[in-house]
Amino acid sequence: MTGAYKQNQKIKYGEGNFRALLQFRIYAGEEILASHIGICDKNASYISKTTQNEIIQCCGDAITGKIFAKIKNTKYFTIMADETTGISVKEQLAICIRYFDTTSYEIQGKFFKFFDVVDVSGENIARTILQELDRLNLDISYCRGQAYDGGSIMSGKFKGVQAHIAKVQSLAIYSHCANHRPNLAISKACSVANIRNAIGVISSVSNFFRESAGRIHKLETEVQDKLPHLKKGKHALKKMCETRWVEKHDVVLTFLDTLSCLPVVLGTISESSESRRSNVFSFLHATQSYEFLVSFWTNSGLGLEVTRIVHGCTGNNEALCLPSMDFIINELSSRFPKSELQRVGHIQKLLSPEFMCPTDYSKHSGALFSTLCRLKTYLGSTMTEDRLNGLALLHIHQDIVSALKPEEVLDISATKHKIKFSLNVL
Repeated sequence: MTGAYKQNQKIKYGEGNFRALLQFRIYAGEEILASHIGICDKNASYISKTTQNEIIQCCGDAITGKIFAKIKNTKYFTIMADETTGISVKEQLAICIRYFDTTSYEIQGKFFKFFDVVDVSGENIARTILQELDRLNLDISYCRGQAYDGGSIMSGKFKGVQAHIAKVQSLAIYSHCANHRPNLAISKACSVANIRNAIGVISSVSNFFRESAGRIHKLETEVQDKLPHLKKGKHALKKMCETRWVEKHDVVLTFLDTLSCLPVVLGTISESSESRRSNVFSFLHATQSYEFLVSFWTNSGLGLEVTRIVHGCTGNNEALCLPSMDFIINELSSRFPKSELQRVGHIQKLLSPEFMCPTDYSKHSGALFSTLCRLKTYLGSTMTEDRLNGLALLHIHQDIVSALKPEEVLDISATKHKIKFSLNVL
């Protein structure tokens, strides 16, 4: 640590992660940084939140610039958008652009911005999208497609987003997002009584264990003793997602891993002085019933051996399996044109991440709203839109970040402030 830094230590413990990282670099031997922090004036340290936000924003602009340079080179593109509510209880509209990359010869899809949407009308969302495309000098006349969910705000024929954008560019054909369609088709299978009841049991039992650290510990201990091949922590029962089947399917598979251990653990809990024993007895009965086991098998992969779960039960499981399969097939037929349905292939593929995320866009967007949750936590719920977008771009497009040069970011900052930076160090 340099003498200048010792004499004028401006970074102290407890001042946040960013300053702690700076301190770490200094202790690691970063002499230039140590000299700067040690001798700089208070108003010229360049480590304030204002400077942080500006650097993050400039990084985001640099990433966006690279993405849109490729899109402009390709010329034609498709708009993809979806909205969600973050922890700050604000509507966040995520926009992605899908295009053909003439360098890699692959269809790509890139996230480029979250928007805070107060007015959630189709007209306002369409106006927001068009204004942003105009700001980035992306000509809407080259737009050839729109992909959103099936909600009326996005897909409405007269007042939806797609209708308003179609008024500006009639060649931008709307398509109900292919990722949403199979999700809705399989989720609808839960309206079959037996499947719905099985999902309800899984959700209730999972919540029962999640409410108590002691119950989870008992389950973990039993699983480790009986199923040591399972990775510790990976089989802890998860909360059921009500809207996304892929996440719901993960919950079902996790439940499957622990199913053979549940009767013992539930039996132990039922004999203890723990409250809610009446629920324990009902859970114990429900998770061992033939109807539940076969319905559970139907949900857990559409191809697993029933004997793996039922342990010697006999009966005609077709009475439970076939109605749900018929329902899924009918739903797919109504949501996909025949030509597309033939490409869907085996029903089991609908449950694999590879099918749900077949392109680079999906690879990014699959983690898009989980990225929002990681970035906009409870402590960071007041994060500004510019900072959120910059961090999201840095997090999602790490392939671009790895090739980003410091001078590219500094050039953007210099342009904003009409100054010149020099990277020459004496």
